[in-house]
Amino acid sequence: MSTIVTRAGKGSPLTNNEVDSNFLNLNTDKAELSGAAFTGAITTNSTIDGRDVATDGSKLDGIEAGADVTDTANVIAALSQINAFTLDGGSSANTVLTLNSSSANTYLKITDSNSTNGVFIGATANDLNFYPNNTLSAKFASGGDISFYDDSGNAKFVWDASAEMLTTSGLTVTGEITANGGIALGDNDKATFGASDDLQIYHDGSHSRIVDAGTGNLNLQGNDLRIKNSDASATYIQAANGGAVELAHNNQIKLATTSTGIDVNGTATMDGLTVDTSSVGGFKVTNEATSGVRLTTYQGTTNSNVRTAYVDSQEFVVSTGAPTGTTVTERFRIDSSGNVGIGTSSPTSYNSKADDLVVATSGDTGLSIISGTSNEGAIAFGDGTGGGSPIMGRVRYDHSTNSMDFRVNNDQAMLIDSSGNLLVGKSDSDTLGTAGHELHNSGMVHHTRATGTVQYLNRTGNDGTIADFRKDGSTVGSIGTSSTANFNINSSQSGHVGLEFGSPNIMPMKDGALADNAVDLGISSQRFKDLYLSGNVNAERVFTVHDGDWGMEMKGVTSARLRLHTSAGGSGEVGSITVTTSSTSYNTSSDYRLKEDWQPVENATDRLKELKPCNFAWKADGSRVDGFLAHELQEVVPEAVTGEKDAMQTEEYEVTPAVYEDVVIPATEEVLDEEGNVITEAQEESTEQQLVSEAVMGEREVPDYQGIDQSKLVPLLVATIQELEARISQLEE
Repeated sequence: MSTIVTRAGKGSPLTNNEVDSNFLNLNTDKAELSGAAFTGAITTNSTIDGRDVATDGSKLDGIEAGADVTDTANVIAALSQINAFTLDGGSSANTVLTLNSSSANTYLKITDSNSTNGVFIGATANDLNFYPNNTLSAKFASGGDISFYDDSGNAKFVWDASAEMLTTSGLTVTGEITANGGIALGDNDKATFGASDDLQIYHDGSHSRIVDAGTGNLNLQGNDLRIKNSDASATYIQAANGGAVELAHNNQIKLATTSTGIDVNGTATMDGLTVDTSSVGGFKVTNEATSGVRLTTYQGTTNSNVRTAYVDSQEFVVSTGAPTGTTVTERFRIDSSGNVGIGTSSPTSYNSKADDLVVATSGDTGLSIISGTSNEGAIAFGDGTGGGSPIMGRVRYDHSTNSMDFRVNNDQAMLIDSSGNLLVGKSDSDTLGTAGHELHNSGMVHHTRATGTVQYLNRTGNDGTIADFRKDGSTVGSIGTSSTANFNINSSQSGHVGLEFGSPNIMPMKDGALADNAVDLGISSQRFKDLYLSGNVNAERVFTVHDGDWGMEMKGVTSARLRLHTSAGGSGEVGSITVTTSSTSYNTSSDYRLKEDWQPVENATDRLKELKPCNFAWKADGSRVDGFLAHELQEVVPEAVTGEKDAMQTEEYEVTPAVYEDVVIPATEEVLDEEGNVITEAQEESTEQQLVSEAVMGEREVPDYQGIDQSKLVPLLVATIQELEARISQLEE
């Protein structure tokens, strides 16, 4: 571009050389400039013909000759032909270009070569406005306010000079913004970040807000983070890089993280809490509104083995799950009345007197109380707090003595000692002089009572067994009552006997029933010693055996009498043996009141002659005596002989004798009671026979021997003598 350069001083004349070197064609009333530069203002009192003025190869054409700067049309026409030009007022504050208009608005229009698009620069009421494409885009007000507008004429960027505040609406900035004085945004005017206004910072008139409305995280990054109050006098949250995160209340730290967890200073109130419910387990607390609070714990690789504790306004429930499942089953409950149920959700469904604690399962159920090796474990029953009231009843295990006692009415009532012996009413075993009961682990039972009956066995209802006795599990005998209410002792083994006690008699039993003529009193090898009777002996026969010279002995103070009875014909006593201090009488019933149809004995002599007396020897000892053969005498005097000739009878005999063995009874020490009295005397070691096996009995046929009553021959002898005496008397006459 060519310029005209003047001297530094305004209006200073050019030298000839300067004129010659810068102006051409001066003689043609034209100043043609070549290579000249104007650094100041161009002033003329005439006109400037700008045609053919070269500037960067272009010319200013179309300005009519004689046009001046007051000719708006000509100036505009001339300027429209200028592609580019520079107005330079120099280093001084000089006016470069002044545009005046007599109207209210003054415009400077800059268009393209077609004059279709351009920019209007206009002045309106002392404001400078810019109108690209006839649309207001910027306004510079006289008061210093500056506004920029969008295509719809809405102010988007406004500088308020008096308030010194910049207001924007929809401003997009691609570079860095530096605002040393701050950026002021009105209520609900948002500072947005992100392509879709993802992050928003604004004040809604009531509250200040930072809103993350887009995707991704809202990250606050810094090595040390502090959140404080408005004047920074108190800290709400502070976090240290690699250290703790702390939460404060009223500038006091209440919750802080640590390398192993958290520290809480004060009380934590929560409506829910979850602690590491990952694959390795954890727990959570959930607020279930009006239903209460639930604590759930997890364990296992799939959050299995679930356990829950549930608390509402009325009940507390604990549930557990299987090791490999997530389903839980209730295990423990405290209901609204304070009743505790373990294994049941309804402890009040059980006995109302014992529903404070109920343990219920469908299988084995138990309760363990664990104590130290020298301490005690107990369950106490009380009705107060003073004196013995707290332990009116008690079950206690003493680990120091390994014993268990039971307390009733504030006193020990029963004890199980370390040997397993059960003691009732006493504290030491084997003290027979002390009232009480002992049930030994060996099976032995002691009952001791100072006065009164020691033991009652009562059967109500029908008769039957009262006590059953067993050997190796099998019944061997019993004590009970019969259908007639008689007391009986009975053996349950086949063929064995027993006794039934009637009124006023004792009756034999066999095979569990009353038996007649079937029970022996003793056996040949096991005999009773003495039999003392004050009344009669009624027996079909009496068989006595003695190792000495006699088999039966009857004693009386001055006399004795053995009476013989038979029930046949109701005749009562039929004979007796009577002894006195000096004689013995063998008596046969002969009272006339027992007899009738008396007849004299006839032919006595003839019958006597038929008798065959003889002398014989006894096979047992060879002794010889005079007498009769029973069957021969029976032919003459049958009433003097019993039995039949060659008769036999069945006899029970011992096939195999009973077997006994000697058993040593060990010595025992003297047993004393608490006062030193002898309860059981000391016993030396002894040996006694105990039955190993009973005798085996059998039956055999033996002779049923005939007998002779020699006294029955006396009437025949008397009659014979009388007949002989009569004959002698007759012969004598």
